[in-house]
Amino acid sequence: MPRGDHDHPATVAPLTPTVPHAVRAGDRVAVVSPCGPVLDHGLLDRGIALLASWGLDVVEGVHVRHSRGHLAGSDDQRTSDLNGAIADPAVRAIWIARGGYGITRILDRIDWDALARDPTLIVGFSDVTALLAAARHRLGLVGVHGHFVGRLAVQPEPAVTQLRRLVFGEDTETVLHGAALAGTPLTAVSGPLVGGNLTVLAALAGTPHRIDARGCVLLLEEVGEAPYRVDRLLTQLRDSGALDGVAGAAVGTPVRCDPPATRPSGSFSDVVADRLGELGVPVVTDLPIGHMPEQQAVLHGGRVTLDAPSGLLTSHDRPPSRRRHRRPPAGAGPRGRSWSFHP
Repeated sequence: MPRGDHDHPATVAPLTPTVPHAVRAGDRVAVVSPCGPVLDHGLLDRGIALLASWGLDVVEGVHVRHSRGHLAGSDDQRTSDLNGAIADPAVRAIWIARGGYGITRILDRIDWDALARDPTLIVGFSDVTALLAAARHRLGLVGVHGHFVGRLAVQPEPAVTQLRRLVFGEDTETVLHGAALAGTPLTAVSGPLVGGNLTVLAALAGTPHRIDARGCVLLLEEVGEAPYRVDRLLTQLRDSGALDGVAGAAVGTPVRCDPPATRPSGSFSDVVADRLGELGVPVVTDLPIGHMPEQQAVLHGGRVTLDAPSGLLTSHDRPPSRRRHRRPPAGAGPRGRSWSFHP
């Protein structure tokens, strides 16, 4: 099917992006688990301690350490923590504890009206792609595509510092180095950066939470998928119309996406070249975005320039600073301790 022939519903996101304020020392940050269960509570504790060392008032959702099969608690419990964090005016960032799977089960339960009234910085990636994509589609909300709290303590120091500077609004530009995909146009394009994990994006296709990447630079990253599966996922996005009108594509370095040893297979790069090359837009691959420890954080929905001749992805936006500090209300929960958002 030629590009542009899909019946693609108009996006409901506003034309002007909504960029939440940066955090500052003393701000409350809520740690919640709307996806899979926390696997290493010690690492989560260390991540929370790291956030507290930055001067942040860290509180946990009451169900953040729960487990129910492959989920971090029931849908009601996970929704309660997430909506409670959204509704709390003292919470200036919602930092996801871990990925896995589960956020798509509760997207239709999120209090989007409350988030629109008081935009809050959301930090996460992988399964949280669905939350970032839905928030942009509904509200134009810009979020942070970056490491989870439960992995912060074991990431390389430069990556953690870059993430901290981004959420504190200290970086004016972030420049990431990759390589132009052979056979794609060697041009430069600019637009909002949208996307994330390929598997999640494909799962959103055909739903009310799908991405609309027209005029945008599409971000793609993947982990643990064989090349033939990557082919299937990219084909799903293409056939659903999700790739219609994209300005360019920024592809993170794949992790554990090697060809199987027991059957004929092309490589991850072969599949990307085949599926994205036909779009006729610049594509930069091997960017430090995704499931590698050295991942660099970027603003999902923020303005970027993709420069294929130099293999660079440059982010131009940062969360704006607030003039006055918002103090937590009386009765606020203790730093680094579980705290019920619905007392």
